[in-house]
Amino acid sequence: MVFDSQGKLMSGQNGKKLNKEAKYFIISDAHVGTHNSRDFCNYSKLVPFLKDVYMNTHAVLILNGDFFDFSRSAKTHVIEKNPEIFDLLSELEKNERLIKIKGNHDSSINGEKQLSLNNSILVLHGDIFERTTCLFPWLKVFLDWGISIVETVFKTHINRLLKKIFGYDRVSRRGIKIETKALEYLKNHPQYQAIIVGHSHTPKSDGKYHNSGCFTETNADYIEITDTNIQLKSY
Repeated sequence: MVFDSQGKLMSGQNGKKLNKEAKYFIISDAHVGTHNSRDFCNYSKLVPFLKDVYMNTHAVLILNGDFFDFSRSAKTHVIEKNPEIFDLLSELEKNERLIKIKGNHDSSINGEKQLSLNNSILVLHGDIFERTTCLFPWLKVFLDWGISIVETVFKTHINRLLKKIFGYDRVSRRGIKIETKALEYLKNHPQYQAIIVGHSHTPKSDGKYHNSGCFTETNADYIEITDTNIQLKSY
């Protein structure tokens, strides 16, 4: 059981939003932080979603990378600021209903690099399909540092800023690149029938390629897997 700060049992959702027949729910890129001006996590949807998974389903929750954002804030501070979220994850883990996959913003977590479901579905964060992240990790650190400064000064997300000032849709372009690389990878690994990634914050479910989107700003995307289907949904 999970209790709130006053010791009362937390109430779940009404159970109508999530499919009780689901075997797995997959989310990514919530970027849980410290609730400061550079924190864009959609807590208003994330916390109810986690409660709903825990209290109203029997499914396994897969965190497909960058659920936390330890590049913007120290890990200890993130834990300190989000006791409810960590309590829910702890309860899921105790019941063997939580699988964590590392992303480029939370690579220090105790998790997997990738996961094979039913020997046919490959689940991984997707940052390996981005050349700067994969080949030049030091450059990625430098870019993250620069982005953090810009976001602090302008108090808005870098993607929104680039689109507003320069008309550059960074999210869409990254999404296309990740999808192309992921499908190439799948073609070279025919043992898998489908691939599920995150990283680009671009939700999509099309044939063999699936992207779990994000839980930032107004997004609340997740992948639902049943015995017969993979489906992208919004909470």
